[in-house]
Amino acid sequence: MTRSDIVDAVSIGSKLTKIEVKAIVDGVFSTIIESLTQGKRIEIRGFGVYKTKSRKARMARNPKTGEPVQLVARFTPVFVPSVQFRDKLNEVKAPEPVVESVAVAESEVVVENIMPMDFVEAVPSSLQEVKPTDTLF
Repeated sequence: MTRSDIVDAVSIGSKLTKIEVKAIVDGVFSTIIESLTQGKRIEIRGFGVYKTKSRKARMARNPKTGEPVQLVARFTPVFVPSVQFRDKLNEVKAPEPVVESVAVAESEVVVENIMPMDFVEAVPSSLQEVKPTDTLF
């Protein structure tokens, strides 16, 4: 999802124009960035926490050449999702299978290259109704 996708979704769900929503979204993002550059922690209840983490200077290697490279100390932004966010993200909702009863003629069933042959005997007789609980093979 891009910034313009967010603007579109919010403008559809509200009575604001896309221009107004774009100004709001840009304002929120710039406020988050400005606060993090000042070393502040941003907590949005029910969503998560934005903060910065200090990284030490260290030696690394250029993966292409294998040469050692000195990395300077730096700060990196970190996002920690809230418990509610993680719970919502990890909800496992398996879609319910939609299976309807279907009448199948024995002549319509094509069975090729299935071994062992005793599976073929499980094919229902002609025009027998196949229910979601029935197994064909």
